[in-house]
Amino acid sequence: MEETLELGVGQKLTVTIDDIAFGGEGVGRISDFVVFVPFVVLGEIVEVELIEVKKRFARAKLLNIIKPSPDRATPLCRYFGECGGCQYQHIAYPAQLLIKHKQITDLFQRVGGFSGAVIDPVIPCPKP
Repeated sequence: MEETLELGVGQKLTVTIDDIAFGGEGVGRISDFVVFVPFVVLGEIVEVELIEVKKRFARAKLLNIIKPSPDRATPLCRYFGECGGCQYQHIAYPAQLLIKHKQITDLFQRVGGFSGAVIDPVIPCPKP
């Protein structure tokens, strides 16, 4: 029997971020229910507040980082998080490259049925 979750807007939860979705939002789970959270890093344990709840997923805002990732970085832009132009500045550059490679590999596998082996590593910018 499947467990029924009763989640609502305004509810606070603690989640572990186990993936980064295309577009930069972190993916946490409560049982099999997905919670998307911006401005988090893979592996972090965070406290969030639900701002939108749908049948199969929810969106949340970050309230507190309980256990930060070693890949968390200080954004260089003072407008990061406000203007919406960047999704990854809070993540160390080497980790950004791994995330982007995984996202492209996943996309090619899911949509095109290609093996992940056909995607070369991301070539880093000499001056990120």
